[in-house]
Amino acid sequence: MKIDNDTLLTGINPQKNSGISRKSPGEGENSKVRDKSPDRVDLSMKKREIEQLKEKLAGLPDVRAERVAALRQQIEEGSYRVAGRDVAEKMLRGMRRSGEEGEGHE
Repeated sequence: MKIDNDTLLTGINPQKNSGISRKSPGEGENSKVRDKSPDRVDLSMKKREIEQLKEKLAGLPDVRAERVAALRQQIEEGSYRVAGRDVAEKMLRGMRRSGEEGEGHE
């Protein structure tokens, strides 16, 4: 093998066929026949469904007014009681959920 400046600079002799051939995409034994039309995604059905759900959601009240009024009345009367165990269980459930959501995001 003759060593010249081109070989030293690039490490490849452009005169020698190295067995590497360049094929354009779509050429070769395993290539599939390509459609000449551009790629297309139709999301209109999902969009309509999402819009309908948004409309239904907008029609719902943000707060259950009856429930809030009943709780307010119980608090004012002094009859509202909460079991400490229930509060602790819900706090632990919330902490577990937030821990699960945070996994792998640190």
